[in-house]
Amino acid sequence: MRHSLILLGMVLFSLFGFVGFCYALLDWAQDIQTGVYTRDHLEATYETAALVMYGVLSLRFIRSKLNSDDH
Repeated sequence: MRHSLILLGMVLFSLFGFVGFCYALLDWAQDIQTGVYTRDHLEATYETAALVMYGVLSLRFIRSKLNSDDH
């Protein structure tokens, strides 16, 4: 039972993280269209860096799980 709750928590945490990433990506695209980043370069830098870092870490995690010898 405890293992199932931990697994459910991990799935929900991952889902919320993905939803947050999608929201941030949409906000980033809207900020580009409205020209927010031309006025505030610092915001452009940290939002873009956060999205890139999340994407890279996600891909590294997925790759490590696909290449693991535990199957």
